[in-house]
Amino acid sequence: MATHIHTIKLKPLLTTTSLLFCMGLCLQLPLLIRYAPHPLVWLNLLAHLLIALLAVLFSLNKQIPMARTCLLFGYYSYLVFATLLWSQDVYIQHFLLVGCLCCAYFFHSFEQRERMLWALLYAVSFCTLDLYLSHALEGWLLAVRRGNSITLTLTCVAVSIATYRHNAKQWWQLKTQYQHAKSLLIQSTPAIQVLFHSPTGDQNRQHFNFCCVLFADVKGYQQLVARHGELKVI
Repeated sequence: MATHIHTIKLKPLLTTTSLLFCMGLCLQLPLLIRYAPHPLVWLNLLAHLLIALLAVLFSLNKQIPMARTCLLFGYYSYLVFATLLWSQDVYIQHFLLVGCLCCAYFFHSFEQRERMLWALLYAVSFCTLDLYLSHALEGWLLAVRRGNSITLTLTCVAVSIATYRHNAKQWWQLKTQYQHAKSLLIQSTPAIQVLFHSPTGDQNRQHFNFCCVLFADVKGYQQLVARHGELKVI
């Protein structure tokens, strides 16, 4: 049941984002027609357009892990290859930071470790590519460029860590409240309704995936309990 609810929450987000990724790739076509340095740039775009369409199909079929992997990997690999294939630095690598921050929305609250790993991959890749592409600069231009690269990377990592810690804290509080509410419910449930005797004589609590609860008020309940006992009245 919980898995189904999480699927419902992530499906529209992944579907919409994958479609936007497809549209963004299609909008690159006029630029490639006019300025593409060699055929590998075309191959990179067409291959990742196929990956984006696969992400859409997986999402529509409620295969959330596959859709998410296709989207995150496709976006990441497209930007890395595009950065390396273009003959000049056109700042494509900066879009990796968008992926780093967007990772926060594509994972469940209990999948924070995976989200953090993806965010670190995007951030570190951006910093590595930007430092590599700035090697031709000199003097203060080189210092400013590399300083900005490191600052942007650390900022995105800090935001990801802060989000990770916040989500982990919220998830722990929710889990604690659930356990407390469950404990109170078990304690307040009459034993005659939740216990049964197994063939071995052990007492075990019954488990129901679905149930219907009837709330009723018994007139003169306190007097009846005093006379007949709680279990008999219930």
